[in-house]
Amino acid sequence: MLAVVRAGSTGARAAGRAEAAHGKDSAGSADARAARKAEAARTAAGAEARGTGKSEAAHSHGKNAGGAKKEVIELEQVRKSYMMGTYKLEVLKGIDLRLNDDDFVAIMGPSGSGKSTLLHILGLLDIPTTGSVRIGGQEINRLSEDELARLRGEKIGFVFQFFYLISTLSAMENVQLPMLFEGVGQEEREQRAAELLERVGLGDRKWHKPGEMSGGERQRVAIARALANRPSMLLADEPTGNLDSKSGAEIMELFKELHEQERIAVIMVTHDPAIAKYAHKIIKIRDGSIEKIEKN
Repeated sequence: MLAVVRAGSTGARAAGRAEAAHGKDSAGSADARAARKAEAARTAAGAEARGTGKSEAAHSHGKNAGGAKKEVIELEQVRKSYMMGTYKLEVLKGIDLRLNDDDFVAIMGPSGSGKSTLLHILGLLDIPTTGSVRIGGQEINRLSEDELARLRGEKIGFVFQFFYLISTLSAMENVQLPMLFEGVGQEEREQRAAELLERVGLGDRKWHKPGEMSGGERQRVAIARALANRPSMLLADEPTGNLDSKSGAEIMELFKELHEQERIAVIMVTHDPAIAKYAHKIIKIRDGSIEKIEKN
């Protein structure tokens, strides 16, 4: 199974590069969106796993528990454009943004405003056409694809609107998958996965496969998987979009708890004002530019 997943990872990266070479935009091309989803599936299932296996001392140091705020990512004059034949489509237009480990932010804006593209750049799933992105003080533009994957694994957890679960694996096995990639022992993997599934309300469903679960349950498994490696930054694209209001509120309370107790930055895209209220700041984006930043 792991060999199949890794083979799919290579294919996803190749698809993404092919789409970029043809100048297709995620905001305007179904093919490009499909390539992005393939890369997202690869990332959700395993890229962040490279961050597992660090010592608890290193983990505590990375969280900067109880200390001064620590920068997690900075964007400076970030622009992203795509060529559509002879037409240049500018998706992001000079984004300046700095986020610290004590930030809990929501990104909001109309369809086509650049929200998803910004989230992809924040998650190192894409690189800017021009401008600078630094994560933990490290400039990403000069990194290879493997180095980007390693950095994603060390710093970022992902929650997508779609599930990207492996249909032949149980909830427990799906949540363990990132840890398995990094060689974490079976006892530790199972304990962590069981704790996370309990926290997202699926303690009694942990051995069920995705096909035996509702859409909301599958999304909660995906959220638990994203948290498996205790990331320092959690990126969420419509994280409650497929959940009922009660389950959505429970997931947001979990995000709030992680943010407060583990000093994890949470950055989410949402269309739901009720979900955005959980954030400390709301970044309003329109036509590829930050229109304003509001404090909640």
